[in-house]
Amino acid sequence: MQLYTNPLCPFAHRVRITLAEKGITASRVDIDLRNPPANFIAIAPRRSVPLLRLGDSVLPESTVIAEYLNDAYPEPALLPRDAWERARARLWIRFADERLYAHTRTLLYATDEEERRQSRERIYADLRHLETVALAKATPERPYFLGARFTLVDATFYPWFEQRAVLEKFREFVFPPEFERLLRWETWVASRPAVHAEARPRDFYLREYAALAASADPAQ
Repeated sequence: MQLYTNPLCPFAHRVRITLAEKGITASRVDIDLRNPPANFIAIAPRRSVPLLRLGDSVLPESTVIAEYLNDAYPEPALLPRDAWERARARLWIRFADERLYAHTRTLLYATDEEERRQSRERIYADLRHLETVALAKATPERPYFLGARFTLVDATFYPWFEQRAVLEKFREFVFPPEFERLLRWETWVASRPAVHAEARPRDFYLREYAALAASADPAQ
């Protein structure tokens, strides 16, 4: 099993957390997405990570890969077995991808200040929804998105929180301190051994994003 990944990609980070939580060993190939090697392009026409390779077969897209790993390696279960709760999990994962990560991508790449302002407001609204709806009933005994057990929902959202320092440094984003449930959830998830094993420090992201921005600037 090979995982094609990139240290700055939150979607690849999601899969790395899933592998670690499952205790699955996979060799990893870091891909420079600005200059991907020919052997990667040959199996990934969209030139995106993560990509999971098993022999001659490849599986793209983080959500698909994470669900495959959960099905192929049943323990520990990272999705509820109850059909209704499983559907709820998929809704929150879709919320992460289609709202929080999408709005974050716009904020990172927008050059117009008004577009950046609107993106920040959308992210604040997304976080408010997580604070007041997703984690409204969180307790020390049930600290995760779906209650007492860590799931793919938590693995999906956590990379955003680990990398939010980039938005604070480069995009004038300020995390609302009143979102205490989210902050407690972040601390709880970060303390998990599997999550900690896949973590990168704040300075790593700031350094890498600064280098990425400089390389993309024709004036540099």
